[in-house]
Amino acid sequence: MKKIFSLVAISLLVGCGSINDSSNKFDDYKYNKNAPSEQWSLKDLTPPKFSLTTNNHINDFSSIIYPNHPRIYFRDSDVAYLRSKMSSGAWKTIEDTITNPKLFPPNISYEEAKNRLEKYFEDTDYPRLLAFYAFMTQDPKYKELVTKWAVDELSKEDSALNDLVRPKIARLAEIYDWFYDDLSSSQKETIRAALKRNIEIFLSLDQAKDPNFIQSHSRWGHGVVADALLAMYGDFDLFFTKSYADSKLRQIRELFRNYEKTEKFIASDGGWHLGWMYGYYYGDYTFNYMVWSSATSETMLEDWMGDLSYWYIYGLRANHTFGNMGDYAVNDNGMNLGEYAVLYQARYKNDPYTKLYLSQLRDTDFNFENHNYFIRFLLSDKNTQDQSKNINFNDLPHSRYFKQTGVVIARDGWDYNSTMLTFKSSPFYSAGHHHRDENSFTIDYKTTLAVDSGFYDATDTPHYKNYYTRTIAHNAITVYNPNQQYYYFVHYNKEIPKEQKKIPNDGGQIYKEHDPIDFKEVEKFGKLDGVTKYLFKPDSYTYMQADATKAYDSNSVSLEKRDILFLQDKRYKHPVTIVYDRVESTDPSFQKRYLLHTQSDQKPLIDGDKFISISKVYQKNDDESYSYKESVKLTNFTLYPQNATLKVLGNIDRYSKEAYPYYDGMDVNTTPTNTGIVKASKKNPQDKTGNWRLELEVPTGKSYDQILNVICVNDKDQTPLEAKLISGNETIGTKVGDSIVLFPKSRAESDHLNFSYNDENGSFHIIAVTSFKKGETASIKQNGLPAKRVQVQKDGIVDFYLDLNSSDNIEILK
Repeated sequence: MKKIFSLVAISLLVGCGSINDSSNKFDDYKYNKNAPSEQWSLKDLTPPKFSLTTNNHINDFSSIIYPNHPRIYFRDSDVAYLRSKMSSGAWKTIEDTITNPKLFPPNISYEEAKNRLEKYFEDTDYPRLLAFYAFMTQDPKYKELVTKWAVDELSKEDSALNDLVRPKIARLAEIYDWFYDDLSSSQKETIRAALKRNIEIFLSLDQAKDPNFIQSHSRWGHGVVADALLAMYGDFDLFFTKSYADSKLRQIRELFRNYEKTEKFIASDGGWHLGWMYGYYYGDYTFNYMVWSSATSETMLEDWMGDLSYWYIYGLRANHTFGNMGDYAVNDNGMNLGEYAVLYQARYKNDPYTKLYLSQLRDTDFNFENHNYFIRFLLSDKNTQDQSKNINFNDLPHSRYFKQTGVVIARDGWDYNSTMLTFKSSPFYSAGHHHRDENSFTIDYKTTLAVDSGFYDATDTPHYKNYYTRTIAHNAITVYNPNQQYYYFVHYNKEIPKEQKKIPNDGGQIYKEHDPIDFKEVEKFGKLDGVTKYLFKPDSYTYMQADATKAYDSNSVSLEKRDILFLQDKRYKHPVTIVYDRVESTDPSFQKRYLLHTQSDQKPLIDGDKFISISKVYQKNDDESYSYKESVKLTNFTLYPQNATLKVLGNIDRYSKEAYPYYDGMDVNTTPTNTGIVKASKKNPQDKTGNWRLELEVPTGKSYDQILNVICVNDKDQTPLEAKLISGNETIGTKVGDSIVLFPKSRAESDHLNFSYNDENGSFHIIAVTSFKKGETASIKQNGLPAKRVQVQKDGIVDFYLDLNSSDNIEILK
């Protein structure tokens, strides 16, 4: 790590003031012993209420900061309780991890320990876990190792890389606080000086100067700065004055209030628009809010935060990983993601399904890269450990709509043979880890079959901004205007000239010139329509509709509305996904495309109106390797337009340029620039980055078009249900098995649907999308005669059973 700031330079830079300044003296705390959080106890915490809004302004933080050490994450009053839990499985996991020969066995030399601490410093929390282990055991060798490393190594060399400065501040703050009584005055002075330097380094970075409340780097960074200020508070000197500490804490406290408002706006019903990795997990509340709550008399933990556990329960795939969304595309972390929020939900709400999730998490194989053990130990108690043997995820509703996030997850179960649809259409625009992926979907059956493609190498790489974040990489719709220019607008490149922000024309959704940074700006600059309809009928289907028109350039696209019906009827071996798009371009010559990404070691087959892709399923072995288990199949039936052109693009080698092709002739490098993609793939072949793409091209010549596809999943040798087109003057739909699903041909919903049936006689379940209101009565006519009257369901769905004969004419009207 390059040393970029000297101690003297920093002292001149920040202006330390006089050593005799009265603001440096801090002889007696004014801590408010009657404040609610004075009763803070890891053993007896009650469901907390957010109290940061009770005082709008604080000048003197001595009135709220707990006076003793430790105070960050836990208090001195918690130590006896924590040590009483050292016989628990959570503690044994910590002990086994730390003393593992690959980490810090008892006989390790200081030089080797130092090398390993440096090796794991950036990407894991092992240094924190080691410090906590040393504190809890009071083992002299581990204590000396930790404090010597902090003083002799970590306090010496500084870096301006945000991924290095953040963990450095956090680790130094923790060691300073937890080993306060063991450090000498000179050692404390060394650590305080290092913390002050690194605080100023972080505050000089763009993410600090221009904080983005939707993203996580700023939140996480300011959180660790708060850790440091709270840990050092009261030990004022030439470099760290009381006026400085109070000033910075005031700023961070106000930022935290904005983070909380934005997080609540997005995640109050449990979802998160960036998927299962970046954002909520990446800058989880425990990094910031738990420390503030333990170190002060204010509470930053809130009741709604626990609802995120259901984001992970519903997002959990059969192989105990999570699907690609946003910049999360490697699934080796598996069930460790979201554990903080899950622990919170299990502890405070005693939720049985959350506890079941935790028990499955604990049963997974030892993961050498796991860095959640510390928080797991702090928050675990009998509520997080007990679980009913009679509880099963399959008892939950098999569909959930995360409204604020704009994500619908529908499935037919949680076991190995289950099928899962994830549909995303966020009701707001943001940048960073948020892709141009509205109205996109993925489908999983034993593995991912309809893939959210590409790989997160790093922001600003050719692969990232030309492909991975773009609509072209998702199962979505593109409208190609050859004259349209795309620009990569994000908040951190606003000083770069516009011409240098050009990116290839994929015909997809755009980056907007103004990048919203909080919920107020989302309302003003980033409002989208998102999911507009949702209906779940247990053991039958999940219906959703979303409008992504505002995500596209209005000069090219005037409508992109997608209806999806996930037909999970128990009469069928596997669910069927019906995808209906209504797309209107501003020019009839613009090429409309329906995209579907898959991953296979053989080129998918096009057979008439069918696209067939076969994918391998792998299982994880005891030695952490993977072996082939079986193969599964995705079949996409293109029913409309009947004269559409189907193309397969890609390459067997998913790291080749051909696996990420363009069609506008621009010579751009679209292969990932980080070799980590290859290493990750060799480690876990279940990672799905995609290597084939179906492009369904709609014939040009009309501004408004309808596109209807039906997707079936099966084991390799099984025959899918056959999908057939159903149509009428005002209606388009499909017959799949003994189900008929109908949509209006018009741009908006209709109060009159009709179709002619020309197939085998039988009894059919008919599901129709109409403009009717819930509770109204729909009249069904068969060959001009009244057949039945049906009460309309939510969002205009008319759902009924009817016996049909060949050549029947059916009408649905008021």
